[in-house]
Amino acid sequence: MERLDIANWRGRYLVNIKTLRNEGRQIFYLDESWVDSNLTFKKCWHSTEVKGVCSDGNAGKRLIMVHAGSHAGFLQGVKLIYKADSASGDYHGQMNSTNFETWVREKMLQNLPPNSVVVLDNAPYHSVQADKAPSKYQVKSEMISWLLRHGVFCDPAMRKGQLYDLILTRKPKEKIFKIDQLLNAHGHIVVTLPPYMCDLSPIELAWSKVKN
Repeated sequence: MERLDIANWRGRYLVNIKTLRNEGRQIFYLDESWVDSNLTFKKCWHSTEVKGVCSDGNAGKRLIMVHAGSHAGFLQGVKLIYKADSASGDYHGQMNSTNFETWVREKMLQNLPPNSVVVLDNAPYHSVQADKAPSKYQVKSEMISWLLRHGVFCDPAMRKGQLYDLILTRKPKEKIFKIDQLLNAHGHIVVTLPPYMCDLSPIELAWSKVKN
């Protein structure tokens, strides 16, 4: 059966996205996908001029694609295509938070219309926390450093349990993500898809068309 928290998340998402649409906001769906050089189809329609099924001429190479789009199509100027380091494994492993943030800064922000809405999925590199509070398992030096950055006095002789109690008094109730902060600072809204709900992102259908 479906998890109650994810079902509730989906409900909140649908209400939120409907409200933003009614406000006339431009909504852009962002996603990554991949294509292998040996991607072929055994059967499809074709004409005498254009062959629908092509033989594999260069197997083993994988391209990673990063893009964003809306009902008007893909957003101009933000396309990123690069060769994967490995042709095996999940394509998410070919992207990391540093590269993703660089792409957002150098391409996404330069081309997004003002007051846009950006819809992201739950890929790990989309969800890197800003100034993440240390857990109770981290070393004392990291705990002390975090507390001092937040203006909380602590004695270096304190035990880890005591330091963690102080951290809990300053730990934000809601997680703050780097990408959200970056886009929010430029006047955009970030909406996160519920987990396991990629079918709510129209760009998945666009990828399917591109690959076909």
